[in-house]
Amino acid sequence: MQGRSCPPRETCPCQTDPQVQNSTRGLFPLREVPEIGRNGDVVTLRHRIPFTPQEINEFTRNISTYEQDPFLVTKKMGDIFFQYNPSYKDVENLLQAFLSEREKNKIIAHVNKTRGHNAAHLPSQDPEWDYNNPEDYLQLYRCREVILMAMKECADSIDKWMELEKIKQKEEETPSRFMDRIIEFGERYLDWDLTKENSLRQVRRIFVNNSCKAIKNYFRTQFPRWSDMDLEELRKTAIYVLKGNKEKEEENYDDMDLRAVNNHVIKRHSVVSNINTIIFSIPSTATYFTVVDLCSAFFSIPIHENSRDIFPFTWKGCEYCWSLLPQGFVDSPSLFEQILSQDTDNIKFKNSKLIKYVDDLLLASTDAETCQEDSKHLLLELHKIGHKISKDKVQWCLPKVEYLGFILSAGAHLISPKRIENIQNLSAPTTKKQLRAILGAAGFCRQWIPCYGEVTKLLIAVTRDPVPEPLKLEPEHLSALSDLKKGYPVCPCSRNPRLQQAIYFVCT
Repeated sequence: MQGRSCPPRETCPCQTDPQVQNSTRGLFPLREVPEIGRNGDVVTLRHRIPFTPQEINEFTRNISTYEQDPFLVTKKMGDIFFQYNPSYKDVENLLQAFLSEREKNKIIAHVNKTRGHNAAHLPSQDPEWDYNNPEDYLQLYRCREVILMAMKECADSIDKWMELEKIKQKEEETPSRFMDRIIEFGERYLDWDLTKENSLRQVRRIFVNNSCKAIKNYFRTQFPRWSDMDLEELRKTAIYVLKGNKEKEEENYDDMDLRAVNNHVIKRHSVVSNINTIIFSIPSTATYFTVVDLCSAFFSIPIHENSRDIFPFTWKGCEYCWSLLPQGFVDSPSLFEQILSQDTDNIKFKNSKLIKYVDDLLLASTDAETCQEDSKHLLLELHKIGHKISKDKVQWCLPKVEYLGFILSAGAHLISPKRIENIQNLSAPTTKKQLRAILGAAGFCRQWIPCYGEVTKLLIAVTRDPVPEPLKLEPEHLSALSDLKKGYPVCPCSRNPRLQQAIYFVCT
């Protein structure tokens, strides 16, 4: 029995690792039984008592399959290894119970694939280890560890495949951008190699199955052999379906595609004021207003000659460069807002206040004469700087104007009838997206709707609950939607605060 003693502490985890020490105590498949040795000393030997079928069934009861929840199954397997100290044959039985044949083969293949990076690997057959031999017992410990490692790594892969299945084409997303997203995800997380047919097959499958309804139906009805198509042909066909004109799309598709530029730009933080803050910043003394809408706003900002080569495009076979701020550039809105603020901050008015929201300008004046003078001064200054306005959208020196969806008058503002009508004409939603659109439109005017939070509480809960689509709204949901629409006709007219007056606080 002297030959069965453990090796030095630094070589055997059963002596050095508390986790291994704890995992070897108790009535487990490898039970430690004290016996009297030849010299009369008490020694502890390990005897294998296998799991019963009832015990294995108890382990797998009320637990998802590995394919459904690989992380939960991996954790359960690790807990069993730690608590019950199973032998090699018991490990095989556990794998058989928790995994399908395909999943088990995948785990074994992964272990053998990484055997060069591990001190142990899963034997192809029972190695008949002597668990009272420290070296054999160490092999069992390492074998279980490498199985758990392989299950976790394969679980990460399964999780990424599940994420891949959730990649859908967005409403305004082009087919090319959608295909790029699929390929980027596969190359980053799933080790796709587009030189291999297996990877190409997955790209085609996800692209067709998760594209918008029009593209998906076209391929399934008109191109039943789309799985054999080249990726470029697949992309062009999808563009043709989406645009309805293949020749035009092939010629102009890349004309204003600035994604390559945007990918190398650190986006500026654009600070846009809250609309309610803007409305309440209108002076309470203002009685006349002028509203100006800048047309083709970005095209009023020139690009420096040294930067024009960054924005090339083609038109009818000829190459050009943008000399004005282009529409598709990621920083165009923030640059325009910054430059417009610099241009207008230097404009001095007689007795008016200029309010800006992106390209919508409002001039609030105390009287009609002042409004006329300051409005002319504003247009002349904008013309000198290089900005253009939309003549059809100008509201010139009026006591009541419409601005950002509100009707503004002397010291007050209310929701425009057009906005109210649009919300009241909305039909009952059948999808969560439609319901969110209704709540978003209503939320814009929430301060005018009595008990808005109580009215929308049930509807907001529907958008968060995992309910199937099309939505089947209950009577209480339809009642809340009706109450929400009925609240608009009685919307009060909000008064702008008179900040020049004294404010009194009454404490009781």
